[in-house]
Amino acid sequence: MDTIPEEANFRDHLLDEDHGLCVYIATICKTRFVILQNEITDTGQFFLELEHIQDEAERDVSVRYFLDEKSLSKIISSMDTEYDRMALKEVIFAVHSRTETYNLGIKPDRAVTFLSKVLFACEESEKTLQEAADVLQVRTCDRIKKLENKVQSIDQKIEKQEHFLSEKRRTDLEGEKDALNERLDNLKTLRMNDERAGRRVKQARKRIANQLLNSRGIKRRKLGAGLPSLLDEEDEEFIAKAIESKSTCHGRRHETTLFTHHRVKKRHFLSLAHHSLLKRGKKLITSATTVTNRGKPRNIKSVAAKAHHGKDTKAGVVYDVADPNKRRKLPQHDFNQPQVNQTPVSFRFIKGHVEEIEGKNNLINDKDQTVVIIRPKYYIGRSGSVWASDYLTLCHKHPSLFQESGLNPCSNELNKYVCHIHDIMFYFVDLTMMEDVQNATTKPHCQHRQYEEEKLHWLVQQSQDAVLEKEGILLDSEREIANELENDIHGIQDKAQFCKQNCCELIRKKELWEKLFRETLPPMCCDVLKATDAGPGVGVSNIEVRFRDVETARMHSSDRVNRIHRAPGDSGQNKAERSNAAIGDALVDGGSLKWQYYGPFDGLAEDEIDKLSISEVKKREEECMEKNAWRVSDEIKQVIDDEPGPAGDFMKCSVTTSKEMQFLFHSAYLMKYSTAKSEVRRKSIPGNTYFSKINAFMVAHCDIGEMYFEYLKGSCEAKSGKRCNYCISHDFCCSSITRAARPYPNLKISGFHYLAAKDAPTAERSVDDYHPRVQLKKTFAQNKDYFDEPNHIEQFSKKFVVAEAAVRKYVDHMKLLELKH
Repeated sequence: MDTIPEEANFRDHLLDEDHGLCVYIATICKTRFVILQNEITDTGQFFLELEHIQDEAERDVSVRYFLDEKSLSKIISSMDTEYDRMALKEVIFAVHSRTETYNLGIKPDRAVTFLSKVLFACEESEKTLQEAADVLQVRTCDRIKKLENKVQSIDQKIEKQEHFLSEKRRTDLEGEKDALNERLDNLKTLRMNDERAGRRVKQARKRIANQLLNSRGIKRRKLGAGLPSLLDEEDEEFIAKAIESKSTCHGRRHETTLFTHHRVKKRHFLSLAHHSLLKRGKKLITSATTVTNRGKPRNIKSVAAKAHHGKDTKAGVVYDVADPNKRRKLPQHDFNQPQVNQTPVSFRFIKGHVEEIEGKNNLINDKDQTVVIIRPKYYIGRSGSVWASDYLTLCHKHPSLFQESGLNPCSNELNKYVCHIHDIMFYFVDLTMMEDVQNATTKPHCQHRQYEEEKLHWLVQQSQDAVLEKEGILLDSEREIANELENDIHGIQDKAQFCKQNCCELIRKKELWEKLFRETLPPMCCDVLKATDAGPGVGVSNIEVRFRDVETARMHSSDRVNRIHRAPGDSGQNKAERSNAAIGDALVDGGSLKWQYYGPFDGLAEDEIDKLSISEVKKREEECMEKNAWRVSDEIKQVIDDEPGPAGDFMKCSVTTSKEMQFLFHSAYLMKYSTAKSEVRRKSIPGNTYFSKINAFMVAHCDIGEMYFEYLKGSCEAKSGKRCNYCISHDFCCSSITRAARPYPNLKISGFHYLAAKDAPTAERSVDDYHPRVQLKKTFAQNKDYFDEPNHIEQFSKKFVVAEAAVRKYVDHMKLLELKH
């Protein structure tokens, strides 16, 4: 029921002839009043005073805006939230009478109910503002702590990877650090409630208060347009072209530099936008999300999707422009020429120490660095010698990865130089045996003489390469040492080039390189674990792999070297798999790699081409394909180098050396020796005395299992009763190192468990004594029907800690192999 009756009915009842009242109806200040007539008041004088009041009101009052029902309705309709409309109605109700409120289209009874809701919201808003101040303080402190940790992390990263950071990556990190410090200063200003930050503090509190109110359902968040767009179509076009051309922008905000060969990721968006804005003299932005919002959002229902505008980009790890005409499309067969196929090979170097935590020994990583080698597979291959050569090349380029952590008294460049020279000279002396040299004759096509000449040529090439790499990069204080070492090298090279005398004697007399290596440089890591899969170039079943591991251990005077095969594809067991994932992330960008850089007839005139024979054309085509393969390797190297690695590091990438410059050059002779059927045939192979020496050394010092290889210095004493000449002349770095503990079942508890490494017995054990697959094959070979009994499978399962289903599966596999043979 309306509390305000119809105006016409009220007037008719009031002025009714039979039961109406004696009244006057007057309009004063645009308001109608009903005046009762009485005998006490002089009605005429009263009306004169009212008329005077009305004249004064009309002279003094100027109406700024005429508010009626229609205009008020327009104002209310323009509001976004129901709460705003409710609050305005309450303001109208508070300053107008019930009749005026009704005339403006607001029902007074409903306005009374709105009043309690508005007052409650006002009280909650005031409380929330106080709560927001506390929340802001806590959040600011947390953000400051996080930013300080990030700055500290960047400082540690720069310090730890001082020798591995390129200038581009260093500038990128310093720019990131400057941006973090700027944010840190702003947050500290907010925390201190500085006068300069007064307005920002109020705005921040208001934002937090609104969030709290929205979460509690007290008021709805206001919708509508935010800040004006900080990027325009020109900036957007520049970023799209950068994505297409694989160009990234590194550096500080005030000096951005554009680089190519790197896929554009979200972390590059901010620096790319700064590059465009800086060139145009526009205000810089502070968040990469501003750029991302101009691309296609990942979640179309998100707030970012509602704010989306501009060019679409592919949402995900790989960003690409959505215009089909601008996308790089892969051909039907990418790299259909096997000669240009490439193999990225990852080496992940992890250095750590053992620390006891809560009664358990834990390995704590001190350093984790991934290095990638790119190989043109068709021309280099993937043999054990190639893997070992790449390993030694990394030792010469990044010796700190192979040395014990600590203070390095010399520069990184002298460190590389001396390490390279030491390995060359040690290997040449170790490689040269008197019996092998005496086998060389002056007869034409003498294999032994050819072998010795190849060895001398290798010595000259490797030493020249080491000298050329250090030119102009050593410190002045180290120049004297380097020159003295270089003079010795030139003397050795002269003897080697003309074969005038045995270079070994000359090298043995020159002790400068050995002294520098042992006294000036940090010691090499004495305990090395190589965790790999069982591939052809790294499997212990490969004679090259075992042979090269022993050679490297002798060269670096390692106390212990273990090679263990981990499960391929399982990054939980094989940490190198995570490096492979990082390589894939750097390479895969939705585009194809170009390989046709050179043609077979480049640089030739038409008349010269016509004169070529068929054999000459084929030769030029082969040379051209090899040049293209090495050029592709270099392109891939530029893409991977400096990209994030699996442990927060930045991967270093390089191209493998050519076949002629491989450090381990005599793999062909080694394979001939290892495949020879008789002793007479072995003795006819050039270098057979050296190969025989290393084989005997391997037997005396190494344990070799199916998926396990271990070299231990000094273990020859336990087998033969005395130490060999090598172990006598090369002392232990850590005398406490013994054979590594191998798995041993824990039969005292149920389930599949092994004893802890410290409790596992090591004495009087054979290699692979508890390796399930080895023992199953041995048992099957002795009795093919043994596993037909179910209880035998159960016994084997418990003894060798392996599931019964796995035993049955491998038994079936063995039976299938038996049928095939």
